[in-house]
Amino acid sequence: MPSDADGSSPNSLADNGSKPKLDNQQFSALVKKQTTAHPKGQVGVSVMLLGTMGQLDTNHIYGDTNAEYAMRAYGLYIPVYLMAHNIGCVQTPAKGSPLDDCWGDEESQRLTDDMMRNMDPVAGNAAIDRMGGIAKVNDWMITMYGDKNSFMSKLTSPEESVRQISNHTWSSNAVIMLQSVDERAGADLMNADLTGLGVRIPDGMIVHAQYGKADGSYNVYAIVEDSTYRAAVSVMTESIGDDDASELITETLAELHRQLGALHE
Repeated sequence: MPSDADGSSPNSLADNGSKPKLDNQQFSALVKKQTTAHPKGQVGVSVMLLGTMGQLDTNHIYGDTNAEYAMRAYGLYIPVYLMAHNIGCVQTPAKGSPLDDCWGDEESQRLTDDMMRNMDPVAGNAAIDRMGGIAKVNDWMITMYGDKNSFMSKLTSPEESVRQISNHTWSSNAVIMLQSVDERAGADLMNADLTGLGVRIPDGMIVHAQYGKADGSYNVYAIVEDSTYRAAVSVMTESIGDDDASELITETLAELHRQLGALHE
């Protein structure tokens, strides 16, 4: 997994003739600001440029060491959507049906599209049942993204309290999932209004987002469009307070907007 998780990337956006990169240290500084203010809290911020962007450094994850820390994945509906759309399946037509070794059918895909569009846990849980149950989703997620993940609790609404939630991932992993959503042209299904949560969106930036906010956790998963660029952004927090979490999300989007603008210069 490519990453600048150690914060060692150069300060310049271009690195001696290599592909232009974002400045990882600026994102790390935003995380450090919050972890210093909240020593018992957890914060993970990750960013990945998406798509084909000429000489830009896409498929590279920016984030600090906290981006590798597994946290409660409130609001993470994306794994159910990706499983329903057969990400990672092995098709074996010789067995009869091309979906013999896959999970999603037309109905489960319809359900998860509704789930993503409306952040509807009822539709998502119906798709989970149709694909074999929550244990199947958990097995798929571990196979696809590693054994630090877990998905053993059914979906809830974005701000519903579930103190025993058993779904965990980390922010750098979430941007990889967002990359798969983007490749399936699924960003338009993500339409949560972050401004209603106190997040400020930079002028000119379009944010396709989902979120979860309960029991001291506050997470945002987003695909952003800014000028000619697209990026996946994941901000996951625990125990830093809603106001500071909203401010961290605001600052992360603002910093990304600034850096993407600098790539045009």
